[in-house]
Amino acid sequence: MLKPITGSFFEFHHHNIPEGKYWNPICRHFSEEQWETKIE
Repeated sequence: MLKPITGSFFEFHHHNIPEGKYWNPICRHFSEEQWETKIE
């Protein structure tokens, strides 16, 4: 289940490759619906 993002910071691509190891590939494959759920 995706949860909306709260606050004022959101990263589309993590600048640190080791830290973004799992986030970056997942983020690349988000659908339009998933982005709309995340960013309200």
